Amino acid sequence: MVFYHGKNITRGNVKIQNNVSLYEDEIIEDYDFRGPSCLITNVINPRVFVEQKDKYRNAIV
Repeated sequence: MVFYHGKNITRGNVKIQNNVSLYEDEIIEDYDFRGPSCLITNVINPRVFVEQKDKYRNAIV
């Protein structure tokens, strides 16, 4: 099962395994492989207890 969180998720010709989360403004180009439970973050310097929604960037893989 793939979990879509948000809009503007673009997928090319890719292979996505179980329990993968895709987030808003993520671009997955052709020939990408996402293994089980893969997660790509789109915050340059992630911190658990600090909200950084104003610092999101597009994730292009």
